Amino acid sequence: MALFPQFIDPAGDQFQQLMILGITTVAIDSVVMLGYTSLASQMGRYIRSDRVMGRINKVFGSMFVGCGALLAAAKS
Repeated sequence: MALFPQFIDPAGDQFQQLMILGITTVAIDSVVMLGYTSLASQMGRYIRSDRVMGRINKVFGSMFVGCGALLAAAKS
């Protein structure tokens, strides 16, 4: 909503302009969110496989060990 005032012509019908901007924003946001949910659905199926979960666990486990080593090596 903070961006709307710079796109509104003060001489024109402000209500109509706000409605056009609002509907456009809702439509674009709906399409983007639909894309996110579709991608998340596909990734969910991919991630649930045992092979991929094993790799993910190894990567995050290594990251936790690395963070622990950095904390242990840090001087107060």
